[in-house]
Amino acid sequence: MKKVLNASIARIVLSLLLLIILSAMVGLVIFAYSFLSKTSEEVGKMQTEAIAVDAKIQSLLASKSQLDRNSDTVKKAKNIVSESKLYQYQNQIIKDLNTYADRAGIPIKAFSFQNEPTTSAKTAKSSKRTPASPAGVKSTFVSIQLGDHIDYTKFLHFLSLIEKNVTRMQLLGVSISRGANNHEISIQSLEVKVYTR
Repeated sequence: MKKVLNASIARIVLSLLLLIILSAMVGLVIFAYSFLSKTSEEVGKMQTEAIAVDAKIQSLLASKSQLDRNSDTVKKAKNIVSESKLYQYQNQIIKDLNTYADRAGIPIKAFSFQNEPTTSAKTAKSSKRTPASPAGVKSTFVSIQLGDHIDYTKFLHFLSLIEKNVTRMQLLGVSISRGANNHEISIQSLEVKVYTR
């Protein structure tokens, strides 16, 4: 028995084939659209991240060029705090204080280093509040024993040199009394706070 394709059956078969092809095309277009929209979102995110990274790089380059332009300021900033590698910083502190004393014309007899201020500096500190040390900066205290019969103006010059240092040292306390001469003083204690890294 032979099946004969007549025009109505052929039209139905062709219509079904056309519907199947159209459905497949619509499904393919929907799939392609969702795939492209996801890819577009990912590309947008990557582009936003790339812009942010580029801005960070530009900021870092600007900071680097500013540091290069202000290299002398960077060197000064490194000198603000003494290095505390072993006891090397003590030698540097002694050298600095001896330099200031020589400039002022004052003899220094001895130095003593401690982690806490002496009692005279503690009582002076309790009446006047000193700011806390910045993060990563430690401090040590130096008690200085000066010679007897010191000229008052030379002593003031010595204190001025300590205070005008690149903020590596800060005068904590001084105990003085009048000397035998009008221009002379006797110093019982002088304490300096030194910032170290």
